[in-house]
Amino acid sequence: MNRSTTETARRRGLLPGPGGSAWTVPAAAVVTALALYRRWHLRWGATRDEVSAAMPGDELLPRAQFIATRAITIEAAPEHVWPWLVQVGFGRAGFYSYDLLDNLGRDSAAQILDEFQHPHVGDVAAPMTSPPTEATSFRVRASKRTGGSYGASPTPHGYGNWSRSRAGVRVC
Repeated sequence: MNRSTTETARRRGLLPGPGGSAWTVPAAAVVTALALYRRWHLRWGATRDEVSAAMPGDELLPRAQFIATRAITIEAAPEHVWPWLVQVGFGRAGFYSYDLLDNLGRDSAAQILDEFQHPHVGDVAAPMTSPPTEATSFRVRASKRTGGSYGASPTPHGYGNWSRSRAGVRVC
């Protein structure tokens, strides 16, 4: 490098020298990437309106330190999606995810499990550990199915039923 190129690189923080560090640009890139990843991770699949809309139970933790809203559109009617969602959890049907990581290597259920299809108010739902604790599971607050919508929607295969599922997480 010639002298002017070296000085320019030092001013930009690409080379160590007076007032600069070789780590300035890479560190700034990592911080920026982490900030963007965190934003994506906290609102995965959710629209702005879904992120800002209230969800049942929000009032229980009005000052939550961690808030995430995630959503997905599924090409199936809600009555076909609900049975799979209601049985999610450790020691239940699994998480339909990376079973090795999320379910201790056990396969997630490939069929509807009748024993989890009729939750009642106060029941444990979606336990993350065994035994489930208040910190690692949810409690059914209402027995009315809310959220999600359905109707006719264009798909690559013509028109079909679809469901929109939104989940929120609040932790103090």
